[in-house]
Amino acid sequence: MKNLKVSKKLMIAFGIVNVLFIIVVVFSATAFLTVKGLVDDFYTETFADVQTADDLENTMNEIAKNMLHASSTPDSAETDERLKLADEALANMESLIVDLKSHYAGDMADVTAIESSLAEMHTTLEHFKTAAIAHDSAASFDVYKNELLPELATISTA
Repeated sequence: MKNLKVSKKLMIAFGIVNVLFIIVVVFSATAFLTVKGLVDDFYTETFADVQTADDLENTMNEIAKNMLHASSTPDSAETDERLKLADEALANMESLIVDLKSHYAGDMADVTAIESSLAEMHTTLEHFKTAAIAHDSAASFDVYKNELLPELATISTA
């Protein structure tokens, strides 16, 4: 290198810097694409499961709210409407569980526990509906307070 002119030495140094820069850019682009893939996986898989679990919780609250309204209103049309809304929410909850079972990455025992608790709750719901349709507020509220809420709490903690 002693015999090279300064301009050639500068060009070699500049070439080495350019090669190092290209290597850094390639590694950075690769790392960026890897992170992008991980973020995409998070939002399409893991976060989707969390969102579905959150939707389950919201649906349980919707069921509880509609049942409470159905037990406390003297208007039979309002009672029927609230029971219909609770049934729709229950159907939505069952479809959310099916959706969660299809791609849940965590402990499937949790999903199975929710599903079995929901299946056990159907008898209580029918008992509640019978009392609510008969406008027996005391009996329907008793079923709501002593049977439905504990069952919903069991599902919520599963």
